[in-house]
Amino acid sequence: MPELEGLRADGAIVIALIHDLGLRDGCWPVIGELSGWTRKDWPVPLLVRVDLPRRHTYLRRYSDSDITLLESEELVDSESSGYEKDTVYGRALIESSLTEMLSDKPAETSSS
Repeated sequence: MPELEGLRADGAIVIALIHDLGLRDGCWPVIGELSGWTRKDWPVPLLVRVDLPRRHTYLRRYSDSDITLLESEELVDSESSGYEKDTVYGRALIESSLTEMLSDKPAETSSS
């Protein structure tokens, strides 16, 4: 799949935990395997959880081998930014978000 070669984690347009129902019910087809893909090149990033009632902000680390395992949670300054929210997106929300993001992204052009 040449169009996927060269994709890198640091070039992702969105970082999100996504429920897998779209894969399980067949709405999102599995389009193949990416040769050369390795888990270590796509680590689970640190995520932020905000506890509004307590006004606390936590930086959370999940396991790279099992996303359901929370490895650590650290209380951080509420002004911490640069991290995505620790939330799980459903199929409809992530589809509409990606559609909007991709429609706003300038088309890639190749130079001759």
